[in-house]
Amino acid sequence: MAKGRSVFTSESVTEGHPDKLADQISDGLLDAALTGDPHSRVAIKTLVTTGVVFVAGEMTTQATVDVPAITRETIRDVGYTRAKYGFDCDTCSIITSIDRQSPDIAMGVDTGGAGDQGMMFGFACKETPELMPMPIDMAHRLVRRLSEMRRSGRLPFLRPDGKSQVTVQYENGRPIRIDTVVVSTQHAPSVGTDELRRELEEHVIRAVIPEELRDRNTRIHINPTGRFVIGGPQGDTGLTGRKIIVDTYGGYAHHGGGAFSGKDPTKVDRSAAYMARYIAKNIVAAGLASHCEIQVAYAIGIRKPVSVFVETFGTERIPVSTIELLVNKHFDLSPLEIIRELELMQDSPGRKSTRPRSSARRSARNETARGAGEGEAMDATQGDVKDIGLAAKGRTRIDWADGQMPVLRSIRERFAREKPLKGLRLAACLHVTSETANLAVTLAAGGAIVRLCASNPLSTQDDVAASLVAHHGIQVFAIKGEDNETYYRHILQALEGGPHLTMDDGADLVSVLHSRQRDPLPGIIGGTEETTTGVVRLTSMAKEGVLAYPIIAVNDAMTKHFFDNRYGTGQSTLDGIIRATNLLIAGLNVVIAGYGWCGRGVAMRARGLGALVIVTEIDPVKALEAALDGYQVMPMDEAARLGDIFITLTGDKHVLGRRHFETMKDGAVLANSGHFNVEIDIPTLHDLAGGRAQRLRDYVDQYTLPSGRRINLLGEGRLINLAAAEGHPAAVMDMSFANQALSAEYLARDGRGLQRLVHPVPPAIDREIARLKLQSLGIRIDALTSEQQAYLSSWSEGT
Repeated sequence: MAKGRSVFTSESVTEGHPDKLADQISDGLLDAALTGDPHSRVAIKTLVTTGVVFVAGEMTTQATVDVPAITRETIRDVGYTRAKYGFDCDTCSIITSIDRQSPDIAMGVDTGGAGDQGMMFGFACKETPELMPMPIDMAHRLVRRLSEMRRSGRLPFLRPDGKSQVTVQYENGRPIRIDTVVVSTQHAPSVGTDELRRELEEHVIRAVIPEELRDRNTRIHINPTGRFVIGGPQGDTGLTGRKIIVDTYGGYAHHGGGAFSGKDPTKVDRSAAYMARYIAKNIVAAGLASHCEIQVAYAIGIRKPVSVFVETFGTERIPVSTIELLVNKHFDLSPLEIIRELELMQDSPGRKSTRPRSSARRSARNETARGAGEGEAMDATQGDVKDIGLAAKGRTRIDWADGQMPVLRSIRERFAREKPLKGLRLAACLHVTSETANLAVTLAAGGAIVRLCASNPLSTQDDVAASLVAHHGIQVFAIKGEDNETYYRHILQALEGGPHLTMDDGADLVSVLHSRQRDPLPGIIGGTEETTTGVVRLTSMAKEGVLAYPIIAVNDAMTKHFFDNRYGTGQSTLDGIIRATNLLIAGLNVVIAGYGWCGRGVAMRARGLGALVIVTEIDPVKALEAALDGYQVMPMDEAARLGDIFITLTGDKHVLGRRHFETMKDGAVLANSGHFNVEIDIPTLHDLAGGRAQRLRDYVDQYTLPSGRRINLLGEGRLINLAAAEGHPAAVMDMSFANQALSAEYLARDGRGLQRLVHPVPPAIDREIARLKLQSLGIRIDALTSEQQAYLSSWSEGT
């Protein structure tokens, strides 16, 4: 639609219009053939005129089709029941000329090929809830209302034939008002023009056209000539397929040349037009474009279309080339698959209950596909992301990370060949980053149906989430900065459909499964857990006997925690703090709360940047290790007075609390790299500052205490490496996510035999990942000789 103001007009016709009557007779004969023999091959055309019906075409069927009886029943149902109409069901002549389908055509169709050649179009736009252009949608509504008023007897003077026409005014492509309405209807000679116009305006036009779209300048024309008594086949000869513009988009979009009615589903000029509309609707409903037209072209006897073309008229949210890739990925356009997907045999077009609307019009709205449809198939690629238009940027980030994840890439290549997860639904609650994206793509390559949500409200990379949706067809429910309600809604959405496998980072998904959404539990084979906090929670559940399925503790694999927690957390935590604050770390007192693998890594990296590192611990062994590693070790009460930057990594609650805040230096910086935002007592800090905080930078909230001292909280107390930075480097996550992928494969194969406990990653998986990583780095290692193997396995040799 052009910029500025413009108008567009479309028309529709009632079921009693001669052309639509011809359509319905053809559909009725088709329906009878398909009901008796679903493999019928039918292409029927009908001509109606004064007193005569001529039925011709091709039909190959095992069914008994009584052409005269079905024809007369259809005419009676439409309403031509009295001879004075000039055409009626009992007195009209019926002439038939029906032959069998050409065997030359049958050769191609019988092998699944197209039953015709040609170009078909489908279109959708956001102008109406049905995703149809407003002019044709309103025109259809008017003629349906005319039929309703006639059939119900509320306007007894109406007769079957009728037309409507609607002109819509647009501003910059958006419909803003109805400019003109035209209604013409056949009527009894006894009704006066004034009465007819008054009744139709009140009971038809005003009942259909919303008040907000009408104004004092809207023009209404009802039976413009003043009289319309002679109508139907007596007034105009009708022919099957002649109202192709009415049957499609009212001229708003392209249409193919073939009629829809009277043709069995192998005739792609009908079924492929249905499918093209279905695809266009899914693209628009999924938010990939606001206007979409699909063209498909076939050669007779060939299974696949010779071309597929997508036009979005400049309204696309992602590149059109990407939409074309999605179409090819999600929709099989072979005739047999179209029939199966749209259930065309189950909902054949001539069924009496739907005949008044005509199959052709239903095909244009695609109600045979699955109701009014809100993008069923493409919805599987959507989920809930911030902006699908960010997908191109996200794809670049995913590809960059993939270049640094050779182990996962090699697993993906094998998964693509072997499909070890084929048909399994997998719900994953992980940080939605570029590295996680490559894991999700790997799982999908293995055949899994993946639904992904975020394991932290601030960790999602919105462009990556969009790319997973747009480029890989993976359902993602994650938006950076989502509130608590949205966070848990996304978890519930990830669980829809009932997963067979779960994948968690912090055990929030497992917790929801065991508390708020228990229905899927019987169908779950097993799950994996990515982080220390989650393993602790799940181990507690197992000890209490409430864990409903086995969990693999991916976190505890040597190739995960030894590298991910130490090198990954160490680097990414300092990266997040520096990005958030731009502080010079050298010379500052950095307090590390907790000397587990994550704490070791952060302490090592802080010292490398020149910090004076202080460690606080509750475990004497770890405290001793920190001291021997050269760090100061003391209680947090003492460290609170000395620290410039505090980093919590314990997995516990309120590691920093009121007594610490009250003794900290002015300008102290608090950051958390433990999983949940409870390690710092934020509510107490908030209360001490009088319930106020000042946002100084994107991830810095400054709290001013009564003493005037200022404390700076980073990333709302959430994982600073993901809130303010990009999480662990891809090279480290390569091994972590290799553990996830191979553990999922292990569960798919052996999970049903495992007890409902937390299990270690099988050592063979750990070793294989280390081997693949060394191989990718070009590093070779020694192997034991047979003599050495014998020595290590023997007890007899000694000094």
